[in-house]
Amino acid sequence: MYYHFDFVGGPRSYKWLNTVQIEKTWEQMRLTYEYGVREIWLVNVGDLKPMDLPINFFLDYAWNPDKITSKDLPNYYTQWADAQFGGQYAEEIGNILALYTKYNARRKPELLEPTTYSLTNFKEAERVVEEYNNLVKQAKNIQAKLPKEAQDAYYQLVLYPVEACANLNEMYVAAAKNKLYRTQDRASTNYYADKAKELFFKDAEFTKQHNEFADGKWNYIMEQTHMGHVNWRDPAVNKMPEVSYIQTKTTPGLGFTLESPIMLRQGRFNMPSRSFTPFDPVNNQKYYIEIYNTGTESLKYNIASKNNWINLSKTSGTVQYKEKVYVNIDWRKVPKGEKEGEIVLSSGNGRDITIKVPIRSDVPKEAIGFIANNGIVSIDAANYQTKKEVNNITWEVIPNLGRTASAVTAKPVTAPKQTPGKNSAYLEYKIFLLDSAKYNLEAWFSPTLNFQKDEGLIYAFSIDEGEPQLLNLHQDAKAPDWTYPKWWNDSATDNIMKQTVTQRELLPGEHTIRYYLVDPGLVLEKIILKKEDANADSYLGAPQSVLKKNVNMSSN
Repeated sequence: MYYHFDFVGGPRSYKWLNTVQIEKTWEQMRLTYEYGVREIWLVNVGDLKPMDLPINFFLDYAWNPDKITSKDLPNYYTQWADAQFGGQYAEEIGNILALYTKYNARRKPELLEPTTYSLTNFKEAERVVEEYNNLVKQAKNIQAKLPKEAQDAYYQLVLYPVEACANLNEMYVAAAKNKLYRTQDRASTNYYADKAKELFFKDAEFTKQHNEFADGKWNYIMEQTHMGHVNWRDPAVNKMPEVSYIQTKTTPGLGFTLESPIMLRQGRFNMPSRSFTPFDPVNNQKYYIEIYNTGTESLKYNIASKNNWINLSKTSGTVQYKEKVYVNIDWRKVPKGEKEGEIVLSSGNGRDITIKVPIRSDVPKEAIGFIANNGIVSIDAANYQTKKEVNNITWEVIPNLGRTASAVTAKPVTAPKQTPGKNSAYLEYKIFLLDSAKYNLEAWFSPTLNFQKDEGLIYAFSIDEGEPQLLNLHQDAKAPDWTYPKWWNDSATDNIMKQTVTQRELLPGEHTIRYYLVDPGLVLEKIILKKEDANADSYLGAPQSVLKKNVNMSSN
């Protein structure tokens, strides 16, 4: 067995910092062990120093694979931190390690681009930056409490990788904002060009600091280039993502965008939408209006609701670059039969903009399951409501594995191929749709090779107890060669394998999605059901939908 923590190859090499989730290593090594590869395990680690944690785990697991189960994985981080720094802050440090490696595994630093995370859907890009920066705050808070003799080890093992990766992600998001805001003539366009540049050179300062700490003990160990990759060959030097500048007008100008807008058809003029997607009482949405300035002088604005049931977080303000006003509904005040309200935004120069606030109160109180939000149902796979276990086959949650939450798989991983049906092992998810439409069902799996070496790893889904539909995770996947086929590039880049399971016309109301075991060894991370025209493009997918529970939901 030959496994990679560090990789030289397509689509891009990754060698800078640790991007390994020990949960992923555990899952893949368990397959190796259970399928009889028990004599020689090799792991490519590249530079040893960034890989202290995964190397320790790899060796601990190899020493006794039967001793570490999926339930032991969360505590491994704490135990490892305890061994390095003592027990006082071990749990907090372990949590930082679990999250920073999870965030890095979403998209390896060398594969990041300004377009990776969505600026317009689900607050995704800003959420990613916020998550990283929260870890930096936590890491610095603990650093201030540790004794002097622990400082060098803590900086190298925890603080440096967290700070450096947070900085890198924020730089790419700043470059993305610069590109988008340029098209909107925003005054902040140049600010984000400067911000990207600042963060780019801050990365160099982190490297210099790492070279000098501990009296230069690890000088040059982190000099690996990690920005500007376009293929598997490393760039000779780090390269900042491209930014541009505009000549901003002096006079203030009012611009705005809506979170979750009704999408407009792209025509000759790309005008911003003036209508939100509908609010409903179950999802109880809170959406923002982002007000931005197109001039260098400060912009004053006023905003008011024409309906007393529309709540606004602010009614006026002064903007240099941008400001968000949040909108939500007081459902107690909504008149019966009401379908739409209005907000008026003005800048004091006689220009009033009317923004539509559509609402719907037609969600039945008895609705059960994951509730659709504007045509999207998003489910983290480990959050099934019902499971069926037969023939000594059980379902196992692997905590923290995956891009968003935990993941789920079947065991034993050596189980024979199953025939899906009502008497076979399955996971069940109850959902509730608000609209009649054509929906696409997507399954997101943790990447894995076709270790069975037959036609590919097979799984099945059904909707509303219909005939299970068989699908092949490796339908177009041949063993990787020097041309790096598309399936390899996609799964290595995104660290996910996504397939559209089915396209079906579905009516409003309750529905049931079942995921069936056919071949073992597949790890399911996420399920997304969405209307064909749903505004759902994002790297991490829509956040999990609201779940309304039924006390009778249970395993059987």
